[in-house]
Amino acid sequence: MPNAGGKTALKALTFSRLFKEVDWVVSLPKLKTHHLTGVTLSMKNLFGVMPGICYGWPKNVLHHAGINECILDITATLKPHFSIVDGIVGMEGDGPIMGSPVQANVLVMGRNLPAVDDNLLLVSWVSILIKLVTLHQHLIGLALSMRKRYSKWENRLHHNNRISCSWKESLHIEESV
Repeated sequence: MPNAGGKTALKALTFSRLFKEVDWVVSLPKLKTHHLTGVTLSMKNLFGVMPGICYGWPKNVLHHAGINECILDITATLKPHFSIVDGIVGMEGDGPIMGSPVQANVLVMGRNLPAVDDNLLLVSWVSILIKLVTLHQHLIGLALSMRKRYSKWENRLHHNNRISCSWKESLHIEESV
């Protein structure tokens, strides 16, 4: 088929003839990270329909043409009708195969694949921001706790010139004899 996207130098894209026989093309990806594209969502999932006999394994021809540009070309040429992204349990880390499961509790579907992917990225960024805010609050609490401990240590140091510190499991101050 002629490359309808035109984002790469590839003049045409080869698909299985099965795509001429079906009424609908539905992308059903798992929500996961990907070391080259950042994530695998509706559009990146379509990479899987590209025949390895034409493009090599792991689709090296497409990688060399530009993976992000090829994703756009494949989507524009194949014109998928629907997507359901399963993020009930997703994957984070070194994807697409070396990551760790994460309970994301997300299921997103729609007829506009770029919009589906965009909404998933928005949900992901909101989740990341919530984690960062939670981490920030934890660090502030830790800093305040350390400040209280340091303040007690400092007060004791000013009142008694003979103090030694023991840094084992927690800050522990002992008076020396």
